[in-house]
Amino acid sequence: MIADTVAELVLPERSKTFASLKYPGTGRYFVGLALSMLGSWMQSIALSWLVIHELNGRGSTLALVGIFQFGPTLVLGAWAGSLADRFDKRLMMFVTQAALGLCALALAVMDFSNRESLPAVLVLAGVAGFATAFDTPVRRSIIGDLVPRDFVANAMSLNTGVITSSRVAG
Repeated sequence: MIADTVAELVLPERSKTFASLKYPGTGRYFVGLALSMLGSWMQSIALSWLVIHELNGRGSTLALVGIFQFGPTLVLGAWAGSLADRFDKRLMMFVTQAALGLCALALAVMDFSNRESLPAVLVLAGVAGFATAFDTPVRRSIIGDLVPRDFVANAMSLNTGVITSSRVAG
C-alpha cells in the first residue's frame, strides 16, 4: 500500500498512461483486441473493395453492404449490452470472435475460389454485423473484470486508443 503511494509520487505522469497493463490478463486482452479490430476493419475494407471492383460497382450496393454490416449494432446495441451483463462475458467474447473469424475465412475462401456473389457477401456482412453487435458491449464490460475499480478509467482509455489505432491501421 505504502509502496504504491510512493510509486505514484515518484513515477513521472506519463508512466501512468499504461498503469492498467500491470494487471494479469490485461496485456493479452489489449493484444487480442488490437488484432481483432485490425482484422475487422480490414474485412470491412475488403467487403467494400469486393463490391465496388468485383461484383457490380454501384454505390447503392455498397450502402446495402454497410447497412448489413453496421445496422445490427444500431438496432441491437442496447439489448446486446444487457445480455453482456447477464451471461458469461468470456464465453460470449469467444463465440463472437469465432463467428467473426469464420466470416473472414468464408470471405477469403469465396474470393480465392472466385465464387463471390452479392447475396453471399450480404449474408457474411450481416453475420459479422450481428456478431459485432454483441462483441462490442462484451469487450467494453469485461474491462471492469480485468482491473481494479481505480484503474477502469485508464483501461477504458487504452481500449479506446487501441480501437482507434486499429481502425486507422486497418
